[in-house]
Amino acid sequence: MPLIFCGLIIFRNEIAGDAMEIFLTGIIGLVMYFIAIAMTLPAHIFEFQRCSFSIEFSDSLVIARDIRGRVKELNWSEIMKIRPSKKFLLSWEPIHLIIETKEGKEIILHHNIEPLGECVHEIEQRSPNLKSIDYGGLDRTRYWTETSKL
Repeated sequence: MPLIFCGLIIFRNEIAGDAMEIFLTGIIGLVMYFIAIAMTLPAHIFEFQRCSFSIEFSDSLVIARDIRGRVKELNWSEIMKIRPSKKFLLSWEPIHLIIETKEGKEIILHHNIEPLGECVHEIEQRSPNLKSIDYGGLDRTRYWTETSKL
């Protein structure tokens, strides 16, 4: 988005013919671009450090794997809550869903799990002690039903 605004300013200045202003506008555009990248960095680090990109269901367990292959397991009877993750400040990244137990153990489901809606509904049906469900608006986005996301 900052590049579009800078492009419009450069176009306006090109008509006016002020070379120094064109140069400064380009520099400001680059600075704004790198600031925008820096604002989204915490969300990307969170995704790669904590989120599960693969999930399997067995008769007694939810088995989740992150991008590095680390495995997290939860018993169906331990699952108490499904809630959204917090949105990062000044980031346009979508939220993720957190499956939480009474003891505080959690699995964070990445929004690109396919299909996310079916996966969450399966967890809802199999969890006998589930008390709280909050999708955080993720069920009203394309991530809920879309396939071929990755």
